[in-house]
Amino acid sequence: YEEIATYCSENKMATGALYAWYLSAEAELQTGNPERAREIAENAIDVACKPNINNQLVMAMLSKLLAEAKIIFGDHEGAQINIENALNITEKNDLHILHIYTCMTLGKLYQEKASSGSQEEKEVQCNCAYRNYIKALNIAEKIDNRYFVNKVEKVLSNLTAFCKLSGINLEK
Repeated sequence: YEEIATYCSENKMATGALYAWYLSAEAELQTGNPERAREIAENAIDVACKPNINNQLVMAMLSKLLAEAKIIFGDHEGAQINIENALNITEKNDLHILHIYTCMTLGKLYQEKASSGSQEEKEVQCNCAYRNYIKALNIAEKIDNRYFVNKVEKVLSNLTAFCKLSGINLEK
């Protein structure tokens, strides 16, 4: 991916370079190198935000990816900021599939936060996760995408099982 990003950068093809950086960061994240993924994503976001480029789709994708890396590091505040940025972009631009993924990432953040703290804090975090998963499910159903409906239902099932084992009541 680095060769593609370099070629695109040298030939003034910003969108190609941004997608190459996104794919490179995603590959780093998926292969267990979240620090490198964070570094690539942050640098790419700087480019994507430039006024002459302003690629909203890639900014949302990179913000979500950066949030996932920050969740791994336990930087919940930083992850929250990145997810909210991605959510704003996906909602404003009707990017339904990315919006589903972003809601699921926010749910994952809340679920991660529920792994510590008092029982009351855990209940609050789990209910926040639940609401975000339900939002993702509603979007998937709205666009009639069975793949995403099933994907979100699986995550909801895991959350429900976690809550049941932890004695947490979900507000349905």
